Amino acid sequence: MLWETVGGGIEALRLENLNSLLRLAEADGECLLVSAAEQIYDDLVVLAVTAGDASRVQNPSAKVITKGAITAWWKQQVVLIRQRNQSFVKVYQFATLGFFTEIHRIEETDPIRSMASYDAEFDGGAWRKDDLCEYLIDWLPEISLSARVLAQTPKLEARRQIHRAIESFDRSRIDEEALLAQLLLHAILRHYKSSEPLTCKLFSVAGTTAYEMNAHIVPSPTGDELWLGQSHITATRDLADVASAVAAALADTLDRDFLKKEREIILQLREPQHVRSSTIDGIFDRHSKLDDLVKVLNVPVLVAYDSAVLAAGFADDYVTHLQAEVETTYQFITNQFSDALKKVRIHVFLVPVQGPELLDEFKLRLRRA
Repeated sequence: MLWETVGGGIEALRLENLNSLLRLAEADGECLLVSAAEQIYDDLVVLAVTAGDASRVQNPSAKVITKGAITAWWKQQVVLIRQRNQSFVKVYQFATLGFFTEIHRIEETDPIRSMASYDAEFDGGAWRKDDLCEYLIDWLPEISLSARVLAQTPKLEARRQIHRAIESFDRSRIDEEALLAQLLLHAILRHYKSSEPLTCKLFSVAGTTAYEMNAHIVPSPTGDELWLGQSHITATRDLADVASAVAAALADTLDRDFLKKEREIILQLREPQHVRSSTIDGIFDRHSKLDDLVKVLNVPVLVAYDSAVLAAGFADDYVTHLQAEVETTYQFITNQFSDALKKVRIHVFLVPVQGPELLDEFKLRLRRA
């Protein structure tokens, strides 16, 4: 630090010292905002002025700022900087790890719908259920712990986060099958849509029925969108019940009371200081028009289904057969949609799995985590 003026006067001295503080913080592994650096610098100036004003005769110890004292003072500042950074860190802004391979996509314009299908693939002739379970378990903290908790937990304690996440499920109504389906949708939205979760809730309630909902902000070239979705998994090859359940749940997106309840839950659980600013922040105002929410609403639906192609085992051309299977599955599901759903932007994600084996492995690894 400099205490004598340099070329440019007092302001140049101030700027030079502020840069020194920024470099010191960086050396301690912290990012120091300019406003915080200015406050620390002002405090430091007060320390220097107080020492300068002290009487060398009456209070000689106050006249000296020792190296030990200033080092201890700086360490305390680093603690405060770290706490300040944690209070508004954007916990979802990081490069996500991919796992799936996209094998098929359909885009429709009238009505506005899309389908994307993802394959976990084979490795050494075996379908990668073990690797898929481990990948999904790594996402547990994001769907169960608040952004504030995620911000305050060091990355080295990620495994502890997973333990805390699993403990939270023991006190909730969600079952392992529903959890697996939720994790699949969450992971796909986060990685392929660069989304940010709005809440860590696993359930929302409409009337007397509980649905597992995923609420995300998804960026798009025309502005941010609200993706309010659901997920289903079936261990059988009979999709009739799942298709009916999807159609029934989608009908709730047309219910304004349902959307009001969803917005209210988001308002209660959302922590805007830990997510990036969005072009649609205004829709989360309790007094905003529901029509504004509907304008940016998209509904992702994930269906993980027991695949006959995967059950047959690996073959060089299995992807070709899988593509045909997911297209048939998509048509079967969407044929159950009512005409009223044509006004809803629906995005179907299909994940073919080896159903019973995946569920069993997931339950086992969840208990071991």
